[in-house]
Amino acid sequence: MADLEEAFYSGLVLMGLSDYRVRANYHDFASLKAVMQRTGNLVTVKASRGFEAGGREVLVGLALDLIGRSFRRRVPENAYTSAFQEFFRNAQAVKLSHSLKRRFGRQRRLQANGSHHDLNDVVLRLIHEYPVLQELPVPKIGWNAQGGARLVGFYDEAAHEILISNRLDQKRVPFYVLEYVVFHELLHAKHPSKHNATRRTVHSMAFKTDEQKYPFYQDAMDWLKRHDLNAHWD
Repeated sequence: MADLEEAFYSGLVLMGLSDYRVRANYHDFASLKAVMQRTGNLVTVKASRGFEAGGREVLVGLALDLIGRSFRRRVPENAYTSAFQEFFRNAQAVKLSHSLKRRFGRQRRLQANGSHHDLNDVVLRLIHEYPVLQELPVPKIGWNAQGGARLVGFYDEAAHEILISNRLDQKRVPFYVLEYVVFHELLHAKHPSKHNATRRTVHSMAFKTDEQKYPFYQDAMDWLKRHDLNAHWD
């Protein structure tokens, strides 16, 4: 734990803060997460074990980020903040976050059978009809009652699970709309997001090419827009 505590002592000094004691520990968070609290002159920090892989520069950068937020001070750009930001952008950090979520995250109880549609039947139908999906390791799928007002579909890359809004489990929703949303999320499982030093690509050209193979693509998109709904293209 000494390296984490030392990093926060260094961060406090760099921010011109003194007379604070630090108590810092690693925790089994399900993602790359860190939290900091101040009680009098005591700074308490809980950080994901994933940060252990980052080294001292990343830890000091993490410290500066949390200290700046807690004390509402601007953190100047430096080698530590750059190392911290690059660590998060790096594809290895994304994979590490997914690994932590699989290991420590709470398991969902997915229910595929809805009031009007069984999502497992939809998946099997799509895989049978569309060759672009036939080599795909089939994700788990279930109805989702949570999410924002316009969230209708989401692929959880870490858990290899698809969530579909139960607002699509209604008679008024054309079947091709539900089928398209499931098709889109299955393509996310086939074409994982890609990361480089500056950006994250969610919809690659290969993804878009496969998506166009769904014959009711435009009809489904038009229906979703008319009803002020958008699949979660994340």
